[in-house]
Amino acid sequence: MDRNYRQASGFTLLEVVAGLAIVGLLLGGVYGVANGALQLGKQSGDSRKQEVRATNFSKFLRSGFSRLGPEAGIELTAEGLVISGGPVPFPVGPHTATADSAALVFADETVFLAHFNNRIQISEIRLLETVEDLSWECQDPETGTWVSKFQGRPELIRLTINREGAEHFWIPPYQY
Repeated sequence: MDRNYRQASGFTLLEVVAGLAIVGLLLGGVYGVANGALQLGKQSGDSRKQEVRATNFSKFLRSGFSRLGPEAGIELTAEGLVISGGPVPFPVGPHTATADSAALVFADETVFLAHFNNRIQISEIRLLETVEDLSWECQDPETGTWVSKFQGRPELIRLTINREGAEHFWIPPYQY
């Protein structure tokens, strides 16, 4: 008896399983690379957003302090920096037109700008978030040292912000 055995065409179960495993590994690798790229893009965007906010905060303070007149009083307190007298300090909208003082306050990892009229708070704006530490210091003109408590109007104020490293902001003296 002569039987014709035909060789079966197709794939064995082992070949199919091996092929699916290879395709699964390739798809997993592609997904991993794509997910890593998305995470890196998100982190890069968040870092850029934080840097833009910090830069805008610095510009806002510089422009606000440069507009202060000689009649403005600056008081360094434990809560922050209080500016009073003269025109509205740091005007940020029509609701602050009646303010007679402003305070830059650091609380709960956030820097706030609060406006007051007759010691009653009329507005509060978040300026900068995720701040680990913030400190104000005034330069004593007699000794040249930096102090955290100062009476009168300082010639120089140093603001140190700690957001993954220290940043210094220098407030120039007012020219009479």
